[in-house]
Parts: sequence; structure tokens; C-alpha cells
Amino acid sequence: MNAPKVSIICTFYNAEKYIEESILSILKQSFTDFEFILVDDGSTDNSLKIVKKLSHPKIRILVNKNNEGYNVGRNRALLSANGEYIAIHDADDISLFHRIEKQVMFLEKNPNITVVGSWAAKINDNGQTIGAMVYPAQDSLAAINSIIKFRLNPIIDPSAMYRRQEILDFGGYSMEDKITADFDLWCRLIQNGKKIASIPEILIKYRINPTGLSKSRKEEIDKNTDLIIASFRAKNCKIPILRPSYFNNECFTEIKGD
Repeated sequence: MNAPKVSIICTFYNAEKYIEESILSILKQSFTDFEFILVDDGSTDNSLKIVKKLSHPKIRILVNKNNEGYNVGRNRALLSANGEYIAIHDADDISLFHRIEKQVMFLEKNPNITVVGSWAAKINDNGQTIGAMVYPAQDSLAAINSIIKFRLNPIIDPSAMYRRQEILDFGGYSMEDKITADFDLWCRLIQNGKKIASIPEILIKYRINPTGLSKSRKEEIDKNTDLIIASFRAKNCKIPILRPSYFNNECFTEIKGD
């Protein structure tokens, strides 16, 4: 059996309200050559039961016994993935029908680009559109300006698709940073000459979740962001070491399909 072109990664924690609709938006994509790796990060609600109910041959379920953080869950999935490309998808967001197809086409046509994102529609807790996010930089030069001048993340995280091996070569996500690890990763890549881009088109619906990290831990996020930007300015973003052996612990399991 050939490896899929794309591995789509979704880590989730207590997402029972949104996760079924979110998963279905991936399973209904126009592009079909993918595996869908769902990481239950120690949920205490019915999220895992819902995921199991949506049994599908493209779905793989990894379970973390404890709530480790999305950075740990993504690294685990990244190491386990079989795809050439990795697409990030959040459990409370929606990927539009052609999202994966358009991003794969972009990376195929632009072999010098490591990461591609997109614009996003903002939706509220009830799924109603309340605005748009059209700021992401369309190239690395604009991304540097976004980081230094405006303190903006140059990629909307759940819109990201990237080349798996290149991310592994740069240490994946920081295992120490549980809330701004994506921003740290993009800064690290840019500092080391890797190119990023965003498709100037809305390809996801980004939920403004009243219980999300951006609301509950804003002060910590701001502090981490300042530290990352300071390291970026000083050209001192450190590349972490990602150790696959860490995930051999009993607290990390995979639910095998029938």
C-alpha cells in the first residue's frame, strides 16, 4: 500500500461540541489522498467517543493518557505520519472543500516553499461568520515585517500545510512551549532561510472559541510571543531536539481499527 500524499493532524482536548462537524469537513475534502491522524490529548468529555463513532478507513486515533499540550500531540503525530506533506486542522475549525487540494497544488508548484497557509473566515461559537483574517504574509519578506513590526503570527496556525521532513529537520514543535509553539516554529524556519507563504484566499473557518487558549491564557501568550520575537531579532532561535523514544512511554497509545 502506497503512503498517502498528505497526513492531516488534529489534536483535540474536550472538543465534543465541535469535533464531529470539524472531522466531517476533512472527510469530505475534494483531495482524497490523505490519512487523518486524530490525537486525543487526555480529553475528559465525550470527544473520543464521537471520534470512534466516526470510524473511517482514513482515520488513525492516537491517545495521550494525560493532557500534554498540542505541541506534544503534534510532534507525536508528526513522527507517526506517513505523508510527504502535513496539514494542520483544529478540532473546533472547518476546512473548506478545496483547502487540501489547493495547498497541495501550491507546494507542488513551489518546491522552494516549506510552509503554506491561507486566509480564514472568523466564526463564532455558533458557527456564524463574524469577520475575516486576511493579514497573513504572502511571502517570507512580508512575514518578517509581520513578526517584528506588528507582532503577528505570519501563518494562521490551523491553515498550515508543510513539508514533513523539513519540519522534522528543524526539531518539530518546541516540547516546552505549550501555547505558542507554532509561532516559534515559523520564526525558527524563517531565521534559517526557509520560505513560507499564504494563499490569499479563505480556505478555513477559524472559530473564535470563548474557552480557547487565546482567551484563557492571553497574558502568557503575550509573554511567550515577546520572548520569541526577541530571539528572532537576535537571530538566536534555538532548534530543539525531537526524540522519538519519548513517545514509547505507556501513556501514549494508538487505537487500532478493525
